[in-house]
Amino acid sequence: MAVIVSAALQHHEAILSLSNQHQRIRFSDSVVTGSIIFPPSGIAFIIVEIQDFCDNSAETKLIERIEQFVRIHRNSFLLLAAALYGPKEWEILFKIQQR
Repeated sequence: MAVIVSAALQHHEAILSLSNQHQRIRFSDSVVTGSIIFPPSGIAFIIVEIQDFCDNSAETKLIERIEQFVRIHRNSFLLLAAALYGPKEWEILFKIQQR
């Protein structure tokens, strides 16, 4: 069975890694933006760039998107991507964990 991937991730490095493992990939616009879903196991990941949290106007929408994702998928994981984890990035991670 194919891995279902958000169309927004078509050029993401994680998709290249899945392709290199010979995973069948199906892109979809109908899944939560940034998600990778493995249907047989029910495991799903959502990839979020940490700099998206730095924009206060987008933060609320981002939190809502993550909460929607968690409600939909029983085995869900958040992958927080950052080039470097400094004090600001750790603070954002702490805020997310408190929710």
